[in-house]
Amino acid sequence: MTNISNFKLIAHRGLLRGPSKEKENNLELLKNNIINYPFMINEVDIWIDKKIYLGHEESNHFIDPDFLIENSKNLILHIKHINSNNVDSIKYLDLLHNNCHFYSHDTDDFTVTNRGWIWSHPRLGVVPNTICVMPETFISIYSDEFSSKLKLLSGVCTDFPIKLMKKNNINF
Repeated sequence: MTNISNFKLIAHRGLLRGPSKEKENNLELLKNNIINYPFMINEVDIWIDKKIYLGHEESNHFIDPDFLIENSKNLILHIKHINSNNVDSIKYLDLLHNNCHFYSHDTDDFTVTNRGWIWSHPRLGVVPNTICVMPETFISIYSDEFSSKLKLLSGVCTDFPIKLMKKNNINF
């Protein structure tokens, strides 16, 4: 059994058992994850405009900023879009900056969250001391090779956090 005290297990878009357009960035799923997996962090995509919305490709569902703040220890926000022409957007960005963990990026090799976590782009593979994003896109997360590299990482953001945890006997 592996006890990785500082390791961050992150559910990409709140997904636990694989990709699903219907389930990703879903408020009910996030609530369920927070209750059932309090040690896990949920990465969620948000759009900031006159309000804050959940969504990957577009702003689909309104989310109350109070939910984001109250559950900030279980969330990391991926800011997908900010409407810079709306004064409310900047107010929301300031509110999130003071109360939540977030990052934004496009095609950068690396990005740094507002709390100092280094995220690496999947095309880079396993980069020590970073959050490895979507390793399943370049290596089998069930392989012994990947298991041996876990200890090099600060964390993993994946669509398969439950399987990753079970395969590697990760205990939080």
